[in-house]
Amino acid sequence: LTDVGFALERNQLSDPNVEQIGNIIGHVYPVLNSVDLELGYQFSTNLTHAGITLMIENLINSFSLRSISIDISGNGIGVGLADMGKILGQASQLESVRFVDINQPFQGSPRLVLIGDHQYTGFFTGLAFRGDGSSIVNIDVDFSYNNVSDAGFAQVAGVIGRNLSNVQYLKTTLDHQVRPVTAGGV
Repeated sequence: LTDVGFALERNQLSDPNVEQIGNIIGHVYPVLNSVDLELGYQFSTNLTHAGITLMIENLINSFSLRSISIDISGNGIGVGLADMGKILGQASQLESVRFVDINQPFQGSPRLVLIGDHQYTGFFTGLAFRGDGSSIVNIDVDFSYNNVSDAGFAQVAGVIGRNLSNVQYLKTTLDHQVRPVTAGGV
């Protein structure tokens, strides 16, 4: 088994559930190539940044992991993104990162915690942990329906330009921000 994906959106997952998912995947399948976890829009308030961070830490135990895709949309996890980015940035073999945290409200949504410039920039600063020694070449991030501004967008461009010179593909989606990103930020 080299590729694993789970679509577990709109359930009642909590921190212990996602920690266990990460632990099982990271330890039972040490030769994984890619992981895709769709964890968006849980119907409880028991899924926090602490659980997601531990899940990511456990997933990174799979030393051959080259691609990771995680969607935590709609769970109100607006903090801890720097820690998540740093754990991903420490992975020596990781080449492709897709991370989605869209905060568009939905029926039964537990809460909304908008991502601002600090969290957005922190995630990318974390990804840049290994600097030019990073093997990350593809980054696809979607933080739509949040609160990222021109300043945050410009700071991320600086982090990537200075610290992630191996990146060949960058897609960052920032649709429907509270303070729209303008041509000045771009």
